[in-house]
Amino acid sequence: MKKSLKCAKFEEVIPHGDYHIFTDGATFNNGRKDPNLPSLGGWGFVVLNNNKDIILEDSGFPITETTISLMEMEAVIQSIKQFIKSKCTRSNYENPINITITSDSQYVITGITEWIYNWKKKNWLNNERKPVANKEQWETIAALSGIDCGKVVNITWFKCKSHTNFRENDLADKLASLALKDCRKYFGV
Repeated sequence: MKKSLKCAKFEEVIPHGDYHIFTDGATFNNGRKDPNLPSLGGWGFVVLNNNKDIILEDSGFPITETTISLMEMEAVIQSIKQFIKSKCTRSNYENPINITITSDSQYVITGITEWIYNWKKKNWLNNERKPVANKEQWETIAALSGIDCGKVVNITWFKCKSHTNFRENDLADKLASLALKDCRKYFGV
């Protein structure tokens, strides 16, 4: 089982990794509350080093309808992909880089640190024996995290509360919200 910790402030978590990633997702009309409007979303992340310098940040939105769960997962996927591309080399297979990923999504944190192991044992079926939602995204996060094979990063996962003036998470939230705003402009909503 992967390690998942709750955090209150940056200083409590940054010593656990060489780099720290904060991710967030945002949606409009999640779950189709208004059937006449599409469910749109955005994602964002920031990467900090031990000096608390932002060394990488990005955001984006899908060109399809989405959910908050998918946007939270996409923020994690994009952050790991871009971090590996910018910081990792072949030598990291021998010496993986330690990073922490903080998310305000209980779904993401519990999914990757607990549920995924049972899903795999049960051939990607949940406790009701139904197919696991968002299987493709879970497989991508697992592969990027090195759950199934060699890894270039060691990840410790953290859960933080959203919208509680946790500065770094608020930055990720702002990026996701701006991406959502761009998405709404794109679709004219």
